[in-house]
Amino acid sequence: MLLGTTGFADPIHTAAINGDNDFFRNLEPKLRKGLDHVRRAENGLVYNHPANPQCVYGFTDIVAKTGHLLFTSLLYYQACVELGNVQKGMGGDHAVNYRARADLIHKNLSILWNEQAGMYLAADEGCRQIDIWGSAYAAEVGLATDEQQDRIADYLLAHWDEIVQRGQVRHLPGKEGWQRLFVGWHPVGSYINGAHWATPLPWVVPVVARKAPERAMQMVSDVIDDFQADGVAECINGDTRNVPNFVASITNLYAASRWLAEQD
Repeated sequence: MLLGTTGFADPIHTAAINGDNDFFRNLEPKLRKGLDHVRRAENGLVYNHPANPQCVYGFTDIVAKTGHLLFTSLLYYQACVELGNVQKGMGGDHAVNYRARADLIHKNLSILWNEQAGMYLAADEGCRQIDIWGSAYAAEVGLATDEQQDRIADYLLAHWDEIVQRGQVRHLPGKEGWQRLFVGWHPVGSYINGAHWATPLPWVVPVVARKAPERAMQMVSDVIDDFQADGVAECINGDTRNVPNFVASITNLYAASRWLAEQD
């Protein structure tokens, strides 16, 4: 499983591994309060109102995506699954509630599927654009069908030179930038607005490996070479490197590398 996403995993897994029911029972209402704060539509997907858009999650915090949101809904789904599984094992009262929230997202995520492209959209109102990271992440958390996962892999391979640089991945296809940002000082090709990141490796690498395992291995190798030559960065584009020693880059590179090693 990927690292550095929901933020729920560490306390939940700690409670589950140690069998610490009291710890979890004290923590769970606080986690639930955080989930309840997130605006959702009746169909269960996270929703950002176009008239008053709020900051979104998933390494796109400055992007004003509106309508039903892909990546944030996936994070919400994973959080609900993990909370529900642990609480069910500990005899909690809210396991059915969490499972119902996750099931709604599973049932309705298809509204963001773009059949023509074979990829998911980042949102269905503002920033209605192909989401490279989000499409791969939908496969990672088990919400894309086998056929959809194959199509996502085909898309990534067909557009490889446009979206991958030294093993690191853009959020968007080609030379696109996001259609709307909350702040305007990131030109296309920089930072969240078009640079290449190591962060999504744990969910991009397994999708690529479905069709081209050698390409997946080379992807990880290229990132290792880049980091050894020029240091760990949050994101890169050409000779530009942002934020040295970015934790998610190195931890998620490790997660992707470990996943590949386990496939042997």
